[in-house]
Amino acid sequence: MLTNSLFAQNDNISKTKAQPPFETIEYVTQIISNLNLPEETVANLPNENITFNLSFFVSNDGKVNNIRIKNDNYEFSSYFENAMNSLPNWIPAKINGENKSSREQLTIQLNLKVNETSITTNPDETQKGFYREFARKFVLNSKEKRQLKKLGYQKDGVIDLKFNIVFILNEKGEIENLRFLESNLEFLKEKVFQIIKEYPWEIQQIDGKPISKPFTLKISMKINS
Repeated sequence: MLTNSLFAQNDNISKTKAQPPFETIEYVTQIISNLNLPEETVANLPNENITFNLSFFVSNDGKVNNIRIKNDNYEFSSYFENAMNSLPNWIPAKINGENKSSREQLTIQLNLKVNETSITTNPDETQKGFYREFARKFVLNSKEKRQLKKLGYQKDGVIDLKFNIVFILNEKGEIENLRFLESNLEFLKEKVFQIIKEYPWEIQQIDGKPISKPFTLKISMKINS
């Protein structure tokens, strides 16, 4: 009778797992974009993919804490913690509709010694095409130049801009979850987004089948003020 009662109770328990704030592959992409590792640290890394097995807690209000890397040979735990804390909170786990804390895991492969910008399955030509188009269409007005000067982006008459954009190109060739990562340059967001939306991106394929794919665009440009 006791065993039957326990099973009856378990059948009525509704559980949902904790989830990142957006698709896992995009979440991992943004973690990598936000790592901000020192150049001397990157220079000492091997020329190969490094796998990081992360474990962490997601609190009942979705906050990520106690981030640990198994066998942290490179002492990267604090960098991953800062990167994850800069992103939106998780959707916490639930038991019978009530938020609960949970332990979660992520496995991330990283190679910081190669170009992380992935445009299409033929990156060289398409990447060149996009950046040519971007350079042609991205024009700052006088108000934007003054604002960039106030923010410290101008030196010796040259505006030095660097920013990151992430998005997903879905299997229909449509852009989803377009995000501008530099909050202090938010006033340039719509100008940048418009150029990205107008560009004729190629649909990604695996074995001839269209797929959704996340992208990280790293824009670096110098403009005469």
